[in-house]
Amino acid sequence: MRIMTLFKKSSSQNLIPYNGKKAFLKKTLILFFAILNFCILGCTVDSAGVITETESGKSLAGIVTDSKGIPLANVQVALIDTQFISARPLFKREVISDDSGYFIIDSIPQGSYRLALMDSSKDQSLLTSIDLSKDDSLQTISVKNLKLLKNGSFNLDLNLFQLSAGDTLCLTGSLFCKVIENGDDSLRHIEVTGMTPILFRSLHILKANHSSEQVDIQWNIESEKKLFITEHGNFFSKKTISKVFEESLKNGGYTGDSIPMRFVLSNTWEKPMLLDTNGNTILLQPISTQDDSIVYFGIVPKVDFSKSTTLSFAVIDSAQNGSLNTPPVRSFHYFNESLTNSTTITEPVFQDSAIGLSFRFKIDGKDQDTLGVVLISARTAEGKGFDIRQRESTDSVSICVRLYSDTLNNVIAASDTIIYGAAKLLDNEWHHYTLFINKAHLTISADGEIIRNTDIKVTENFYNPSEIIIGSDPLFRGSLTELFILDGKQDTSWIKTQYELQKR
Repeated sequence: MRIMTLFKKSSSQNLIPYNGKKAFLKKTLILFFAILNFCILGCTVDSAGVITETESGKSLAGIVTDSKGIPLANVQVALIDTQFISARPLFKREVISDDSGYFIIDSIPQGSYRLALMDSSKDQSLLTSIDLSKDDSLQTISVKNLKLLKNGSFNLDLNLFQLSAGDTLCLTGSLFCKVIENGDDSLRHIEVTGMTPILFRSLHILKANHSSEQVDIQWNIESEKKLFITEHGNFFSKKTISKVFEESLKNGGYTGDSIPMRFVLSNTWEKPMLLDTNGNTILLQPISTQDDSIVYFGIVPKVDFSKSTTLSFAVIDSAQNGSLNTPPVRSFHYFNESLTNSTTITEPVFQDSAIGLSFRFKIDGKDQDTLGVVLISARTAEGKGFDIRQRESTDSVSICVRLYSDTLNNVIAASDTIIYGAAKLLDNEWHHYTLFINKAHLTISADGEIIRNTDIKVTENFYNPSEIIIGSDPLFRGSLTELFILDGKQDTSWIKTQYELQKR
């Protein structure tokens, strides 16, 4: 991160200016008047500082301390205009506090200002308002509580303001400016540390094309906390969780966009929501309880295991909960108990002639009432569509997919043939299965392995089923859970990544 403060230190503005080349008498006079001024101020100064009037304007003096009241030396003290923009300075004075935390700024015209105090060595600062416009007498005005606090930070979603590389953000009335760099632009967020704990109400955006705009904001930075500024609102992170996956994911270079992922959080969270390291919002949907915890599912916008197999997420509370109806996941269904009756999901099965189904199941093929039991079916009234079912053969532990072109008996493609292969998954153990149909292309995977990836031939109205039936006739004995209905356009890398992340 690069922060621009765009003003230079001037020795003429220090507490006691010194120039070794000046005459001894001049140095003595300067020192004398500085000490005299300090003594006059000391008659009315409190622990924070005072404002008094001089012949050429006003003087601001004070003592800078930490949160415990201990004086701080070498603190940068800048007097700025209330509408100051660091990239386009309007007014500025800067001094450095001495060993006792004391500073003085002379010759200040009447007006409203802000006093910015920064101690970068200890990552703490303060930003406070100074109003001289109502004081036209020689009366001393106290300025209290010049105590620095530990800085906070924020994470900003660049999409909120359509920001890109070369644009500059400046928080009005502060010394902060940030240039959006190529690395920020590619991640679509910026991570900014060292922020003064205060409520910022105005933001100047200086575009790379030299246009600018001012935006009203409500960015309340708190000490030692990170504020996430997202499309769903502004939230503070209270906890970070990490998920560590197998090293094989890194070796395989697995990546994927919009991956469903399971999270287990304490039931003390009221409305949890996650934010990934890129600042993306992850809405959570509760699916089950587990002792004193709740199991959630969320859609992680992007995973990339090329460098690390550890994913970290910030947890925030009191968030706006939402459903998982963001692309490419169209809907999500979780069945807590074994299915003993069929369940119907009424919605258009295909969108743009494509669908994806992902689910986990545990079925004993030998325990079914009859061979050929159907797990999932999506058919029109004329019978066109597809089934995911047990093979109708003596091989009762195999599962297959059948595509129907015209009637219930007109099978145009089936994965239980020699051509399409078979998946022996009905063995009373948990397995993961996906079916993707994207126009005239079929992809099937079992436990993360692609078992069929081929073009198919379909006839008119094949893409017209209006509902999906889970556990259709004949009924089957077993469990089916974590059913995701997707857009069907995921590639084989996505399928493999999802399986690795879904494994228990």
